[in-house]
Amino acid sequence: MSQFKQIILNFWLFFLPLLGISSMTYAEKLTERSFDLGFTYQPYDWSEQAFEDTYNFIEQNGDLIFHYFDDGVPWPEAFANSDYHSHVDDIINTRIDHVRDNQKVALGVNFLAKNRLSLAAYWGEQDSLKLPDEWANKGINHPDVITAYVAYCRSMIQRFQPDYFIYGMEIDSVAFDIESNEFLALENMIQTVYTKLHHEFPDLPLVLSFVLLPEQDMQQRKHIVKRLLPYSDIYAVSLYPYLFDGIAGDADKLPKNLLSRARNYIGDKPFAIAETGFNAKTWHVKSKGINIPGNESSQANYVNFLLQEANTLNALFVNWWVPRDLDKLWIKMEAAGADPMFSQWNSNGLVDAQGKPRPGLAAWRSWLKKEISPTQPIYQTDTPKE
Repeated sequence: MSQFKQIILNFWLFFLPLLGISSMTYAEKLTERSFDLGFTYQPYDWSEQAFEDTYNFIEQNGDLIFHYFDDGVPWPEAFANSDYHSHVDDIINTRIDHVRDNQKVALGVNFLAKNRLSLAAYWGEQDSLKLPDEWANKGINHPDVITAYVAYCRSMIQRFQPDYFIYGMEIDSVAFDIESNEFLALENMIQTVYTKLHHEFPDLPLVLSFVLLPEQDMQQRKHIVKRLLPYSDIYAVSLYPYLFDGIAGDADKLPKNLLSRARNYIGDKPFAIAETGFNAKTWHVKSKGINIPGNESSQANYVNFLLQEANTLNALFVNWWVPRDLDKLWIKMEAAGADPMFSQWNSNGLVDAQGKPRPGLAAWRSWLKKEISPTQPIYQTDTPKE
């Protein structure tokens, strides 16, 4: 979208509500969008039917598919540049085989564990295995960790040939104090990995994802963002506002500056939504005292708000995490002893558990019909620090 068009859009989005005219009336008439639309490959069940349904759904309802690998790293194999376990290769090859013609790919890996504090688990015969003894006490910035992780990233990039590569997820969760030893180790590791990968793949956007929280919770995180942003070609955020205090599943309570405030601390850095979602049903966990209302209308309102704001910010991509409700998968996860907190995404699907499209999907598709602007912002890498 040209700068002139963007100025006009911003003008109308601000003044139409003051005139008593729905801003959506104008948004619906827009013929262009700045962003690609994508879904994470997250099957609603552990079955071949669910796998195929998910691939088909993403092809039909998006421009790109997000593949996240957050269940560990094949540390010893990557370090030795040896073959990965057949379990790892089978999963990778299956994902690659299902990439469709003209479908963009965003690929995410992570050197941090799911707690976003310690080194990622081992990926071998199974997912999320205990780290081998020789890796258990290595710090995040240990030379062996960096060597192995760069090799793993290189292998994944060469195999998937992604359009975007996320090499660290929700990276600002590791520590709040930017002078702490933990943060300095993290910064050193990220700087080294970014520099090496940038030299090898200079045309590939290398991305860190950050967590976007309410403004009162961003005061310390903003300092982390500023320190680590030179090692990310895009400011990509993880955003689940239905969990925020004061919103609690009600999209009508979304602050107008939910996304736009990011410009205050990232300047002109390209912006994107790495993952997001909104509940269409109440999320209730009695043992945790959690009860967050939700309904399909509110979810649809969030979709409209999200995509309109993303367009205003010239976002590069918007990724919705859960295509279809995870009720069937959760039954198996719960039986295996999964923490009930992981159920929070169960009703985030734009399709319900029975396969029925929700109003949010209609809102999503209305934007999918729009052409991607030929002047979509091009990412610009910072000069890596040696």
